[in-house]
Amino acid sequence: GLFLCVCQFGAFGLIAWRATGLVKKQWQQLLALTFEAIVFLGLLIRQLVIVQYSVTCGICMATAIFLYLTGEEKELPRQYLKQNTVPILLVMLAFMIRTEMCLMLLPFLLLAGFGKWMAQEKVFTVRNFKRYLYVIGAALLGMLAVWAVDKVSIAMASDSDGWKAFQSFFEERTSLYDFYGLPSYEENTEFYQEIGLSRESYTLLKNYNFSLDESIDEHLLADIVQYQEKMAKTEQGLAITAGFISKNSLSEAIWLYKEQLLNMKSGVYAYMLLAAYIFFVLLASGRKKSGWYWKIALLLVIRSILWIYLFMVDRALDRITCPLLVTEINVLLGWIIQESIY
Repeated sequence: GLFLCVCQFGAFGLIAWRATGLVKKQWQQLLALTFEAIVFLGLLIRQLVIVQYSVTCGICMATAIFLYLTGEEKELPRQYLKQNTVPILLVMLAFMIRTEMCLMLLPFLLLAGFGKWMAQEKVFTVRNFKRYLYVIGAALLGMLAVWAVDKVSIAMASDSDGWKAFQSFFEERTSLYDFYGLPSYEENTEFYQEIGLSRESYTLLKNYNFSLDESIDEHLLADIVQYQEKMAKTEQGLAITAGFISKNSLSEAIWLYKEQLLNMKSGVYAYMLLAAYIFFVLLASGRKKSGWYWKIALLLVIRSILWIYLFMVDRALDRITCPLLVTEINVLLGWIIQESIY
């Protein structure tokens, strides 16, 4: 918990450091700090009290994007790489904290880099290719190195049979809770009796208290997952879209996404995002080379794909949607600062 708190407030400190460095006058610096405190503490007060791995990962990714977008443009590739060392380290940290969340937010970071690249006067030059490939390569190699160290250390430190059983249990648990869900006991009594799962054990499994029952192991979870996949193929319970099994169909997910947008169900995040979109468009629309229209279009495409995916798997939970919204806000804030200062 202490480590996650250090990551969160360290990220806020980095944003404050960058924001105060962009303006010279003291009243402007105080205004920037006040704005950050109101926005981020106001948006994230609940998440700062109830600390979550996924939210901390999202804060690190959002900070990396903000620092990258608001950094100066160094001409030489090595200088450009050195300048973006902190964002790269933040991406690696996010990858270590919550790999899945880091990968989900990666398209926002790629869009940020693509936007800076296309804003250059001469886009397709050897120097530009080197600058951006150095940064992308360093981030990818860093994540690969972290992943490799993780796999090697686990292999060296763990008991082989016990660890393999735990890994199998963890993977089946993820599929069951995060994607498929438990089929009801009443409608599938025969199946549960066949695999030896009593109603009492089912209740424990449903309430996420499976550790209280030693009979609930990786084999039993695998049986339930396979049963769900079989039921999905017969269009019972789950939906299949191009081979992808989910709780909701693509059309249902699009309808849920539309309802979320029309009813502003994201609350204060929705209003903050709407204000940021409008402000950026008004600020950038008068400039011929800003490219605001394709930036907005790509940002909307990325956020729509991710939200529809979450609705398909029925995982639009606060700890997942909060990092998504905060990262999107930071992309827009970075673009606003680019248009205002650079």
